Amino acid sequence: MSAQGCCDDMATDCCPETLDRVRDNRNKISSAMAGALFAVGWWFIIDASVAHQIEGKDQLCGVSSTIGLIMFNSISAAMMDNNMYTEGVCGPTGARVWLIIGLMASFGGFIAATWIMAQEYLPHHKEAGGVSLFMQNFLILLSSFIFKFGRTNEMY
Repeated sequence: MSAQGCCDDMATDCCPETLDRVRDNRNKISSAMAGALFAVGWWFIIDASVAHQIEGKDQLCGVSSTIGLIMFNSISAAMMDNNMYTEGVCGPTGARVWLIIGLMASFGGFIAATWIMAQEYLPHHKEAGGVSLFMQNFLILLSSFIFKFGRTNEMY
């Protein structure tokens, strides 16, 4: 059983062979897109650290978002089902708690980056540093969702 994506219900009249290739390579495409967004996000903050003197404490938002990405994507849908996943210390309840903590870390890093941008960078006319901090966390959050929901759970 595969997870249905947003593009699965598209009309196949225009180019069915292209859509079939996209569906067949869905995991590869979404993994590559998520990895590229993650890399570009970290590139934003590395560039801003060199060019715009971003403080080290402000980079903790990206670390929090990265830890949240790892936690959020380490839980599969089968682990959260009561009937399927019975191993582990806490079973499905532990998997759900782990997922919520990962989401809190991801959204916490994103919200903190937005707050820091608005409070410390924009009023002091350091827009480039603040926007880089915001973009890093936004792209990491976006890559987390693409990696989680863009792939299917089919065995290879």
